Order: sequence, then C-alpha cells, then structure tokens
Amino acid sequence: MNNIGLVYSNQKPYYDKALLYFKEYLKISIEADNETEIMGANMNIGMQFQRMQQFDSAEYYYNIAFDLAKKLDKKHHIAISYSFLAEIENMKGNDKQYRKFAFKSINILKKEGYLIDLAAAYYDLSDWFLENNNIDSSLYYSNAMFDIADEYELGMYKQNALLRLSDIYKSDKDYRKAYDNLRAYIELKDSIISQETKEKLAQLQTIYEVEIKDKEIENLRITERLQSRKELFYLFIIITVIIVSGIIIFSFVVKRRKDRLVSKQRIIIHEKEKELSMLELEKSKANEKELETKLAFKTRQLTTHAVSMMQKNKLMHELSDSMAKVSKYVNDDKKNEIRKLQQQIKRSLNVEKDWELFKMYFEQVNKDFFTKLLKKVPSLSSNDLRLSALIRLNMNIKEAASVFNVEPASVKSARYRLRKKLELDQEDDLYEYMREV
Repeated sequence: MNNIGLVYSNQKPYYDKALLYFKEYLKISIEADNETEIMGANMNIGMQFQRMQQFDSAEYYYNIAFDLAKKLDKKHHIAISYSFLAEIENMKGNDKQYRKFAFKSINILKKEGYLIDLAAAYYDLSDWFLENNNIDSSLYYSNAMFDIADEYELGMYKQNALLRLSDIYKSDKDYRKAYDNLRAYIELKDSIISQETKEKLAQLQTIYEVEIKDKEIENLRITERLQSRKELFYLFIIITVIIVSGIIIFSFVVKRRKDRLVSKQRIIIHEKEKELSMLELEKSKANEKELETKLAFKTRQLTTHAVSMMQKNKLMHELSDSMAKVSKYVNDDKKNEIRKLQQQIKRSLNVEKDWELFKMYFEQVNKDFFTKLLKKVPSLSSNDLRLSALIRLNMNIKEAASVFNVEPASVKSARYRLRKKLELDQEDDLYEYMREV
C-alpha cells in the first residue's frame, strides 16, 4: 500500500489516490500495532497534504510523526520531521518558526552524522536566506553543502551547490565568481554524464560478450544433440516404413469393405441432416418473428408512455394557467378552492412514479442500457440517466422539458452537463452515442 502510494504521490492528477493508499497503509500499521510503520505512514500523509497545499492537515500529521519519532528515539526521523515542519512554517510565512525548526533539524543531522540529509538541509537554508536577501548566510550554507558533497563525492549535491553559489554571486553582482562557479558546475555535470556513459557502455560490452560466449556454448550443445538425434531418426524411419507398409496393405483391404457401407450411411445421414436443418430454420424464423413482435409491442408501450407523460404534463400546465387566470375574477373563497386544485395539480406533476414505469418499459426494450452507461461513467446522477433515456428515444429539448416538467433552458443546460461528463465534443452527436450504448 505504501509503495503504491509513493508511485502516485508525485503525480498531480493522482494526489487523492496516493492519499487513499497512504491512509490504508496507516490503518494496517495501526492494526498491527507497529509504531515505526505508523510514524512512517503519518509522515507520508503529511507530505501528501503538503503537496496538495493543505498545510494545516500536513502539520497535523507531521506532529503525530514527530511525537512517535521522539517516543521511539529515532534521531533521523526527528530531524526529518523538524525539516518538514520548517517547510510548513516557511510556506505559511512564519520566518521565526521556520528558522527554529530548520536549525533543530540541522543540529541533529550534524550530531548523528546524517551527511546527505545535512547537505540537503544546508541547501534549503541557503535558498531561504537568498530569498530573504541575506547573501552572507546564503553563501555560508552553500559552501557548507559544497564541502560535504566534495568530501563524500556526492555528485548531484556538488552540482546543486555550485549552481547555487553562481546564483548567489550573481545576485551580489560578483559576476567573475558567478561565472567561475557556473563553469565548474557545467564541467562537473559533463564529467558525471561522461562517466555514467562510460560505465553503461562497459556494462553493455560485458553483457554482449557474455551473451556471445553463451551462444557459442549453446551452439556446440545443439550440434551434439542434432548428431545423436539424426542417428535415432534414421533408425526410427526404417522401423516406421516397415510398420506403415503393413498397416497400409491391411487398411486398404479393410477400407474397400467399409467404403460401401459408409457410402450408404452417408446418404442416409445427409437426408436426415437436411430435414433437421429445415426444421431448425423454420424454428429460428418463428422465434425471430416472435421476438420482433414482442420488441415492437414494448417499443409501442415505451413511446406511448413517454407521449402520455408529455401530454399529461402539458395538460396539467395548461389547466394550472387557466385556473390562475380564472382566479382573478372570483371571490376569496373560490380563490382558496382554486389554489388547492393548483397544489393538487403541482403534486400530480411529480414524475417519479411515471419514471419508474417508463424505466421498466425502457429496460425491456434497451436491455442493460443504464448498467452499461454507468459502467462507462459511474458519476452519472439519476437525472442524467433519465435524460439519457429520453435522448435514446430521440426526443428533442422541448419534448424532454415537457416530460421533466421543467423549462427547455434547464434541459439544454442538463444536456450540456451530460456532454461534459461523457467527455464529448460539441460536434459529437448525443443520440448516436446513446444508440451505441
């Protein structure tokens, strides 16, 4: 779980997925009561929240990891936790807290001898001082990083230190030193690339030579096996020819007797197969006709129900409008009665029950339509599914608006949102898409 989370963790589109795997890693670690793994899981969750710019959540998990590191006396993890907390404070603009945590991390790394992490911490601190226009401090920590990288032959860190020194001298307008450090950076980078290339070529040369030797040995073995198999093959051929000749002669005599009987049986079988094929064809045509009749009936039911829904909604709207006009010319008692009737009409416009019946008819004609559509796009809502069904019936916007008891503009907006969820371009035909489903 942790490793899968790490794969996703540096890819922005998969940040949420990485977080899910890290949390599962934490859950399993808690169940196993493994405090070291719990500490690592909290640290990874904190880093993921930091990448997602959710600094409060990141700080919460970093603090849990920090407390466990102190409890387990894991010096390295304590130092790393301090550096993470320093990053959070830096992003929050809290300079005082940043320096406090950063120096605590550096002191532990220096004391315990974690030199690679110490070099990285020097680099971060140098960067912070450069951003805050403190050239001397930035220069100091960049040189400290360079000294560690140079002593322990940490090529990448040495490159970063030279590049940072060039940036610092450039910022301080000391262009000669900026140039010298940049040139040293380029030469070091070229030498590292050259050395890596030589090592790769040497490895490839060794692999190639080993493969050539292996193939030569395998060829000798194959030649020996072929010679032995040739001798056995010739012996096998002689014996086989004798046996096959006897079998052929015997089979020829028996075959002539059987051919006559087989010929008669084939004629009988052919006639029976012909009769059976005719019966199967008639049965298939009858089944096809029955299916066509059922499909036509169900299609008529579906269309009739959809039209009925439109007509009912249209009639109810017209009736409600007429009542609104009439209510202007009647006394208050009659107006109350008319309002009650209008409320009843409004309730009758609830299409849920009509939709369930419509859905039953629709799925009989278009089997597994909704299942297949949801498999393609699981995020579709119930309203999206209803609209998809009406589009499958080739209904236009006004007809769909009548069925849904909404304005055509609402249906138009719903179609636009549906098109986005289906990831269709403007020129793609929604009806053709639904028909293919």
